[in-house]
Amino acid sequence: MQRSPGIALIALALCVVSAAAAPSIGDKAPAIKVAKWLTTAPAALPGDKDAGKHVYLIEFWATWCGPCKLSIPHLAELHRTLGKDGVTIIGISSEEPAVIEKFLGKPKSGKPVDMPYHVAADQAGATSAAWMIADQGIPHSFVIDKTGVVVWMGHPMDPDMERALKGALAGTYTAQTGKDAAAAAKKYDDLLNMARAGAEQFEKTRAEGSNESPVELFKIIDEMAAVKPHELMPHLMKRHFLGELGRMEEILAVDAKLEATMKDSPESLQQIIEFQFERSLGERNPGLMLRAARRVEELTKGKDADALALLARVHCEIGMIDAAIAVQDRAVGIADVDDQADFKRVLQYYKAAKDLAAVAGK
Repeated sequence: MQRSPGIALIALALCVVSAAAAPSIGDKAPAIKVAKWLTTAPAALPGDKDAGKHVYLIEFWATWCGPCKLSIPHLAELHRTLGKDGVTIIGISSEEPAVIEKFLGKPKSGKPVDMPYHVAADQAGATSAAWMIADQGIPHSFVIDKTGVVVWMGHPMDPDMERALKGALAGTYTAQTGKDAAAAAKKYDDLLNMARAGAEQFEKTRAEGSNESPVELFKIIDEMAAVKPHELMPHLMKRHFLGELGRMEEILAVDAKLEATMKDSPESLQQIIEFQFERSLGERNPGLMLRAARRVEELTKGKDADALALLARVHCEIGMIDAAIAVQDRAVGIADVDDQADFKRVLQYYKAAKDLAAVAGK
């Protein structure tokens, strides 16, 4: 079924796994103990003789974890783009090797899972016990620099993770950088809680008939954006409240900044488009939607069926029905077996809409 990220996915969901201890940013990477490699084994592990040639991304995941599955394509793409530069990605599951093998070879879609990086079964939970805290959410990942030090940790879909990898390769992302980033994340979370309280107050005063601008709330949102400029939430919150106040010219300025900030993140651009579809027609920005959808197609090299389907939907939204049909047809051609029926139904809708428009126009 086609993805519908929307604003809800900005706060990433986590599955839960239990363990005992974990390294902090600035600590040496603990040992990795493997029962079996389910794909190829890496040339070296953190702590090995040749580990200094590599920057590592260690991810803890499981075949039963939905968010983990969503992160797999992202890690696969990072492997292809950064592997040649020295990034080694290792996915570790505490499940039995046979369970992981079955997941890799015969998923429900009938196609092998694309995990071109190094996938391992933990050795009796020893690696998870050394790396993860009790009740730690998965997927959870660590970036290890060439000195064997943990410089970043968090969700593998966090945009900061890719920046940490590239910075560690260049020698510009250190443990102190990671600590500063963690402090910024803490500050951001505190501001987010303040923004939620401010939003509740704003909605309450609106219900009471007040049209007063929530000046303090906008200040908090702007500070959130300054702390973590690549987070979608502050931009979308500001846009929402400006829309509530009918300040459409200011919304266009927010949209322009958002588009420029997220121009290299297909996931963020898709969420921006979905957010636009959640707005009323009068609050949508068709130019932004089209440019963002085309940029996603460019970033995914036209090989992501969901990205193509989203572009087709935007085409249909703005009256480009022939373009919608052509792009949706491409999406059908590359969609997973389980999803093709849904993609085809959407294609038939576009074709029916075109035929109806032709008849109605006569």
